[in-house]
Amino acid sequence: MNYWAFHCNPSSWDSISELKEHNDGTWLIDKQHKNDIKVGDKFILWISGKEAGVYAFGEIADTPKLLPEAEERAKL
Repeated sequence: MNYWAFHCNPSSWDSISELKEHNDGTWLIDKQHKNDIKVGDKFILWISGKEAGVYAFGEIADTPKLLPEAEERAKL
């Protein structure tokens, strides 16, 4: 089992709005690690900036994959 720290910089990505609008268990990740993240791994979601903090803890429930909607969200 691996532990992942997903860091989000609000000047690059509005993570708080993303959580509010798409609280469906999906999240955009860096393509560099998509083959390393496995079902059962644990994660922490850290957002930096003026509202910095830990916003989520969890367990990876599915193999990372590119979803059409996620691809569109990544372009924003």
